[in-house]
Amino acid sequence: MRVNPRFLWLFVPFCGFLVILILLGYQYHVDTLYQRLVNRNTCSLEAKKIFLQVFLSSAVSDIFYIGNSDIPTRLIKRPDSNSAAYRDLTLFSEAARRYDQLRILDTTGLEFIRINYENERAIIIPKEELQDKAHRFYMQDAPELDSGEMYISPIDLNVEYKQVEYPHKPVIRLIMEIEDGQSKGYLVGNILLKKFFKDLAVVDSISATSFMLLNGNGYWLKSPETYPSFAFMFEDKQEENMGRYFPEAWGYIQANEKGAFYDEKGLFVFEKVNFIDLLEDIPALAPNEYLVRDENNFILATYTDPEILRGVIQQDRSILYTVLLGIILITALLAWVRARAVHKDVLAKQRLKEKKIKLQKLVNQLSSRNLQLKEFNRIVSHNLRSPVNNLNLLLDLFQQSDEENEKELTMKNLVAVSGSLQRLVVDLGETLNVLDGDDLRSEDCSLTKTLEKIKNLVNVEVERTRGVIHSDFSAWDLIHYPALYLESLLLNLITNAIKYRSPGRPPIIHITSFYKNGYKALSVADNGSGIDLEIHGHDVFKLHKRFHPNKPGKGIGLFMTKSQTESLGGSLEVASEKGKGSVFTVIFDDPL
Repeated sequence: MRVNPRFLWLFVPFCGFLVILILLGYQYHVDTLYQRLVNRNTCSLEAKKIFLQVFLSSAVSDIFYIGNSDIPTRLIKRPDSNSAAYRDLTLFSEAARRYDQLRILDTTGLEFIRINYENERAIIIPKEELQDKAHRFYMQDAPELDSGEMYISPIDLNVEYKQVEYPHKPVIRLIMEIEDGQSKGYLVGNILLKKFFKDLAVVDSISATSFMLLNGNGYWLKSPETYPSFAFMFEDKQEENMGRYFPEAWGYIQANEKGAFYDEKGLFVFEKVNFIDLLEDIPALAPNEYLVRDENNFILATYTDPEILRGVIQQDRSILYTVLLGIILITALLAWVRARAVHKDVLAKQRLKEKKIKLQKLVNQLSSRNLQLKEFNRIVSHNLRSPVNNLNLLLDLFQQSDEENEKELTMKNLVAVSGSLQRLVVDLGETLNVLDGDDLRSEDCSLTKTLEKIKNLVNVEVERTRGVIHSDFSAWDLIHYPALYLESLLLNLITNAIKYRSPGRPPIIHITSFYKNGYKALSVADNGSGIDLEIHGHDVFKLHKRFHPNKPGKGIGLFMTKSQTESLGGSLEVASEKGKGSVFTVIFDDPL
C-alpha cells in the first residue's frame, strides 16, 4: 500500500510540532514543580524567621526587665538563699521555663549566684559548686557593655568545667551589666534551645524537605541526622561543615543573601539572617543598645534530596507517554495539570498569607502581654505606697492624740483609707485575673468618680500640706478605658504634684478634661517646683530618673504613667518651668 505523500507532508511536520510542543510543555511543567517547591520553601523560611523573632522578643524582654529591676543588686548585697530576691529570681525561672541557667557573675567572671532549671523546677546551686567563667568567650566581651546595653552571644553548646556538657545543650546567652553607681557584675541568662530547635523545624515545614540552621561559617546548628551539629565545638570535627559536604552550594550561599541553588546533590533554599535585623522590632531596646558579634549572624535553609526531586518528576513521565497518543488528550491533560498547578500555588499563597497574619497577631499579643504584665507589677509596687503611707500617718496621729474627738476623727479617716485600700487590692486582684487570661479589659469610667476615689487615698497628704484639688470635667467625663490605668494615672500625677510642691506655698492642682485634635485629653496642672526641661527634658519619662534629689522617690511614676498611656495608643506630654509648676497632658486614643 502506497502512503499518500500529502499525508506524510502533513503528518510528519504535525507530529514533529506536537512532539516539540509536548516536550516544551513537559519541561515547563517540571520547571513549575521546581519553582513551586522553591516558593513554598521560601515561605516556610519566612514563617520560621517570624517564629524566631517572636521567641527572641519574649526572651530579650524578660532579661531586660530582670536586668533593670532591683533583684540583681539585692542579691549581690544579700546572697542569702532564703532572701526575697532569691525567691523572686527562682519564681521567675520557674515561670519562664526557658532558662537552663540564670546566673550572676562578678566582674572577674566568678559565678556569684546560679539557678538551674531542671525537671520543671528551679534549683539553687550551692556555693561550693559555683564555677569560674573568666575563660569563656562571653566574659571577654561582657566588659564592653555600656549601661543599659544587652550582650547576645552566638549560639553554641553549654560548657561545664571546661567540657561540653552531655547530653548536649544548645544555648544562647543574654547578658546585662549590674550596676549601682559602678559595675557590680553581670546578669547572665542561658536560654535552652533544644525544644525551640524542634519547634522551629516544625513551623510551616514541608514534608519533602529537611530544615537546616547554620552559623556564618557553615557549621550546622540544626541539621538532618546525616550531618553533625555544632562540629566547631569539637577539635576532631573542625572540618565537618557544609563547605565539605556541599562545596558548590556553600560557595553560592556565601556569595548571595538569599536564593535557591540546585545541582546533582539536591536543592537548597536559603536566607541569611542578620541578628540586628531580627532585633530591631523588639520593643525592649533600640537596635544600637545590643552588643552582637558577627558570629551571631546565621543562615536559615531547607534541603531537598535529589532522589525526592527525581521522584516528583518521574511521576509525570507517564503523562508524557499518554499525551503522545493524541492532541486532544494532550491538550486536555496539560490544561488540567497547569490549572491544578496554578490552583495549588494560589492556595499555598493564601495559606501563607493567613499564617503570616496569625503569626503577626501572635507577635502583637505577646508584646502587649509582656508590657501589660510589667505595668501590673509596677502598679502593685507603686500604687499601694500612698494609701499605706496614709495609714501609717493616721496611726501615728491616733497614737499621739490624747483627745477622744481627735481619735474619733482619725479613726474615721483610718476606716476610709482602709476601705479605699481594700478596694484597690480587690481591683488589683481582678486585674491580675484579667491579665492571666484575656487582654486588659476597658470599661466606661467616670473622671469624677475616679477622682473621688483617688482623693480618699491621698486626703491625709492633701490636708497635711493644705493642698487644694480643682477639677473641671465639663468637656467630657466618661471614657472607655481600663479603670486601673486611669486610677494609676491620676494617682501618680496628683501625688507627684504634692510631693514636688514648691516650698513655702500649698499645692494647688487643676485637673481639666478637653479635646485636642479630635481626641479626648486630660491635663493635670500644679504650682510646684517644676522641671528645667532644657536640662532634663529628654529624661523626664525615663526609668529611675529623678530631678529633686532632696525628695523621696524611686523615679518610676512618670515612666509607668507614660508606658501605660502609650500601651493603649495614647501619649503623655509635659510643659514645665522651674519654680513655676508643671502641666502634664494626656491624649487618649478615644476620638470624638
